[in-house]
Amino acid sequence: DLVRSRGLGDVYKRQVKNIILTNRYERPFNSDFGCNLRGFLFENLTEPVMVLIKDRVAMAIEKYEPRVSVEDVVVREDETNNGLDIMVSFLINGVEEPISVSTFLQRVR
Repeated sequence: DLVRSRGLGDVYKRQVKNIILTNRYERPFNSDFGCNLRGFLFENLTEPVMVLIKDRVAMAIEKYEPRVSVEDVVVREDETNNGLDIMVSFLINGVEEPISVSTFLQRVR
């Protein structure tokens, strides 16, 4: 498999994870980069807020990583660890095999 043999899947996973974990204004000269999700960690996580988070993740990945197509975004609240579990499934353009990456955003006081 071309993607796995060259480690390209790991490159795309890392890039998608960087987009999810980056807040706006964290990158010099590219203040709009990222999902800006940390503010949601202290919100009341209702269904409309979860849908907003999913949409924000999908739009940011499509905007900042045009070499992939987002298949699905799953967001779950993890009350025991005070955070959000985010799992993204995507396709690399030109490759049929989907790739998944998950990350955890945690409230820090």
